[in-house]
Amino acid sequence: MRSKFLIAALTLGFSISTFAQSADEAAVLKVEEELRVAELANDIAALERILHPNFYTVNQNGNARNKKQVIDLWKSFRVQAIVKDNLRVQITDGTAVVTGNMTETNPTGVDRMLFTRVYRQERNRWLLLASMQARRSAPSEARAMAPVTTRGGLTAEEIRVGGSCIVVVSRPGAGDLAVTPCSVR
Repeated sequence: MRSKFLIAALTLGFSISTFAQSADEAAVLKVEEELRVAELANDIAALERILHPNFYTVNQNGNARNKKQVIDLWKSFRVQAIVKDNLRVQITDGTAVVTGNMTETNPTGVDRMLFTRVYRQERNRWLLLASMQARRSAPSEARAMAPVTTRGGLTAEEIRVGGSCIVVVSRPGAGDLAVTPCSVR
């Protein structure tokens, strides 16, 4: 009887844990869709809400921008369509990494890209902290290397999209997070 109770408790705990993770993934994907809609509509107020104060991005042309520069860009830059597919979400300690494919139709033509976005959960909201896009030259997927934890408790994860790379460094449980380009090897 005791072992049946233990198995039931473990099963219930696993189910609740899986459900919570699925709810977080759904919440991150909802913000990802809100971002797509905001960019299509040039909705500056929505972008202000979605982007983290320390937001940093590198686009498919290698242009790096902070939050203010991105907001200024979307005041005049127009796109006709944004289609995303093959989205994948990984969540660890209040940090979510979303990878996928994106096709953007804009005044200069059609850009087919791979992207990686890093979201941070703050005050029960997911905010976009970093984004990187790279042109898709051959069928491939964005990939994240297995996280490495240092003796000091920091976790580092290298994320590659096409020929671009970023490193996400976090301190689990502390809410500290840093995003930086990978060094050239």
